[in-house]
Amino acid sequence: MRMALLDEVTRLGIPIEGDRFRKLYAFYFPTKTLDSGPETIRRNKRVVVRAVIDSSNTLRNSERAKQVFAHLRQLLEGRVSAVISVEEWRNQFENVERVYGYPFVQNATWQHCAGSSTEFRGYTCGLWTTFHALTANVIITHSKNSGTAPNPLGPLRAIQGWVQSFFGCEHCRQHFMKMTTQTFPMSEQRVFRLNDMLMYLWRAHNIVNARLHGTNTEA
Repeated sequence: MRMALLDEVTRLGIPIEGDRFRKLYAFYFPTKTLDSGPETIRRNKRVVVRAVIDSSNTLRNSERAKQVFAHLRQLLEGRVSAVISVEEWRNQFENVERVYGYPFVQNATWQHCAGSSTEFRGYTCGLWTTFHALTANVIITHSKNSGTAPNPLGPLRAIQGWVQSFFGCEHCRQHFMKMTTQTFPMSEQRVFRLNDMLMYLWRAHNIVNARLHGTNTEA
């Protein structure tokens, strides 16, 4: 989480403005995660989801993390000029995470996403896990609240926008954008219900797994 919102966002060292500002504002992280229960199974490194799992566990430190996210959201909302320097963004992030007791784990080893060596899997696997949790959290939140269902393409577009504007792995970014615009486009024809949003991301992930199958990147 911290690397995506801090290191990646400030990586280029240029002001966050225009389209990059809008995509940062649109991106958000969930505070709940799905149990990896019997409804989720893996077959030959392909992920198959048989049903939406309706149970959830509050992430460790999630309440404090939510406060950090809320502060950053308010910072962006209050920026009428729609521009913020990387120095201010970094300072705001580091100050508010200190105030809320450093809720994001740093310098820890990967567990579920650990590869055969440090250069494999890790962060990119963690991003996919975050993206899945984000879409699942939308469904969980809606199931607990009455009212109009959110646009199911919204969270997917937010993910796509962050990848396009901030993801530091250039060839990963190019493959992701090609997949979501050409190979397996995000569209209203494919995604018109909340469950479609969840399934779209799993299928997209399977496409990536199939493309990388047998390469060193998945070691």
